[in-house]
Amino acid sequence: MSMDYVEIEFDRPRKLRFGFRDLRDLENRLGGVPFERVLDNRRALHLGTLIQALAVGLRSDDPRVTPARVEEMVSTYLGTGKPMTAILEALSEALMLSGIVGRPGEAADGDGRPT
Repeated sequence: MSMDYVEIEFDRPRKLRFGFRDLRDLENRLGGVPFERVLDNRRALHLGTLIQALAVGLRSDDPRVTPARVEEMVSTYLGTGKPMTAILEALSEALMLSGIVGRPGEAADGDGRPT
């Protein structure tokens, strides 16, 4: 069975996963900004957007996780010398594993047609 999550090491190994409801909640938290725009702009991702996306994606691992807790985890992670790019790559991969999101600029099925 394939994994539908990405493991990321913060204070402990955590599962980063997105379902349809998670993506809908993320859009709401971002004031209605479509999640595809978040993916397309991930090189210039606002830190607030990153924190919100991680908080939503980590809920399946820990339903009590909050944006404030995620901010602490990211700060500690970066303080150990680990790169932000690893977090961004994990976020991108978890979004693609959802099956709802394709790679930036393409549909989830990869052929450019709506799924």
